[in-house]
Amino acid sequence: MHDVVAHRAVVPALRHQARTRASLGGAEELVSRVRLVATAADVALGDGPEVRGPVLDLLLVACGRPAGRDLDGPGLHHV
Repeated sequence: MHDVVAHRAVVPALRHQARTRASLGGAEELVSRVRLVATAADVALGDGPEVRGPVLDLLLVACGRPAGRDLDGPGLHHV
């Protein structure tokens, strides 16, 4: 149940970050370089080499935080 509630909040937040410019705290430029793919949610945003992992970890990266240990993929070195 907790995961469902978290996904209901985190997925829209990640989508919002992906369409907001970096100068405003968003990740529009990031998703122009990599494709963020959530492993436990139906979310895939961006173009380029994939970065895969839990949707919360993807949101943290989209907010400029360091990549977590649960993320992987060929695009990881671009974040």
